[in-house]
Amino acid sequence: MELLAFSLAVLSGVGHAVWNFLTKRAVDKQIFLWWMLFLRTVFLVPLFAIWAQGISVPLVSLVCATGSAVFYATFIALMGKAYERGDLSLVYPLSRSGPVYVPIWAALLLGERLSPLGLMGIAVTCLGVYTVGLEAISLKAILSPIRSLNTRPSQLALLAAVLASVGACIDKVGVGSVQPLAYVFLFFVMMVVLYSVYILATRGGRAIGREWQANRGNVLLGGLFGTSYVLTLLAMATSAVSYVISARQVSVVVGTVLGIWLFKERYGAIRIASSLLICAGVVMIGLA
Repeated sequence: MELLAFSLAVLSGVGHAVWNFLTKRAVDKQIFLWWMLFLRTVFLVPLFAIWAQGISVPLVSLVCATGSAVFYATFIALMGKAYERGDLSLVYPLSRSGPVYVPIWAALLLGERLSPLGLMGIAVTCLGVYTVGLEAISLKAILSPIRSLNTRPSQLALLAAVLASVGACIDKVGVGSVQPLAYVFLFFVMMVVLYSVYILATRGGRAIGREWQANRGNVLLGGLFGTSYVLTLLAMATSAVSYVISARQVSVVVGTVLGIWLFKERYGAIRIASSLLICAGVVMIGLA
């Protein structure tokens, strides 16, 4: 993997972790996420206009982008809820465990076969998901992750991961039928539309303005870092997709460290070690 592609993938992962960190800091997390989705789409308009000139979008891409947006918009709503009460260093690693389900869906729905490395990656990721809920390294605390997974934030994060994995499988079909940036932009637009319906129905338009007034700087940063997936696309142009997605998983560790360092969240050593396990497992799955 070339150094430039590796650097772009890592920067994309860091960007993903940062906008999740900013979400946790937000006054109204659901509204902050709306701003992130909206602004990242606006920021990408000039890039899309340059790169996607003359590209026609087939019906299959439109259907896939819409279907995937349904799952990912729900993912965003669940993450907003999870961050309202859950630690960043717990919720974020759990939500990033989605790739563990992708090969399972691919095997069931697309007829793909699971390799030994992929199976090992699933096992390592599941171990990290379990240990991230540990409160101490002792026999007495061995069942504490079960109690942790019974909490609302953990449940929402895991459900979000499952939904993201389904969306990823849909994207795998959709992105193969059109230029990738065109698909991503269409997907972003559909997410904004769907999430706007949810926000207007549950919170109303005034809440959007209040978050802007209270948190304008972070809102703009969230939108900027929300565009980080474009760096992934650029990396994919010069390197294998599996390597790029694997390198991007550094986000799991970065998000965990941000929560422990800046929010002073508990169980730091255990959660960092668990995030490393999740990261390693996802990398194995990506390379399988």
